[in-house]
Amino acid sequence: MYQYAYLIGNLFCAIVWLVLFLSRKDLRKEMLVMSLIIGPAGPLSEYWYLKDYWQPEIIFGWKVGIEDFLFAFFIGGIGAVVYEVFLGKHLKRDKRYKSGKWMFFVLPVIGLAVLISLNSLLRINSIYASSLGFSVCAVIIWAIRPDLIKDSLLSGIFAGLLIFIFYSVFFLKIYPNIVNDWWMLSNISGIIILGIPLEEILWVFCWGLIAGPLYEFWQGYRLIGKRQ
Repeated sequence: MYQYAYLIGNLFCAIVWLVLFLSRKDLRKEMLVMSLIIGPAGPLSEYWYLKDYWQPEIIFGWKVGIEDFLFAFFIGGIGAVVYEVFLGKHLKRDKRYKSGKWMFFVLPVIGLAVLISLNSLLRINSIYASSLGFSVCAVIIWAIRPDLIKDSLLSGIFAGLLIFIFYSVFFLKIYPNIVNDWWMLSNISGIIILGIPLEEILWVFCWGLIAGPLYEFWQGYRLIGKRQ
């Protein structure tokens, strides 16, 4: 019944990604780099989510599919630039801020350690464990680069709003019963907002917290209101 639902859902993300990509030529490199880096994390992360959070159907009937890669690819690029696009921000290299390339490799290890510790050792649901992992990584960036806090918070808010709009249409209009069929509601809060599990919005918000400032932090950029 829902064999193509996940793939169709990715079409929305693809449209948003493409609109952002076409609207800001100067941000295309950031979008592509972040999408390509984050894309493979989608299938890998399903190892945890399939155990205790949800079990979506995919087109080939495998445990993990191309849909997981596509979702991570699109949300990786969207989360990276949504703040810049919505508020007209631009990247500018600043000698005051050293490149955080070393932390680009350290942060994933920290996030994964939080996920494994909370989920595998303390048996906390993977959606909460991963959300906290994102948040911990974001706070580390805040501590090193306080100028990126606004970018981080608004990226989370904007990403959450986009996913809320998408799910409102996807769940209520196209697949009104999909939440009960795919999500393991007994393992989470069970709070449904306009047909959307609260945890979905929480997860995307926390993802935006780290995705928004990550490229700037990694490359030593600051954000300005207009090109100088």
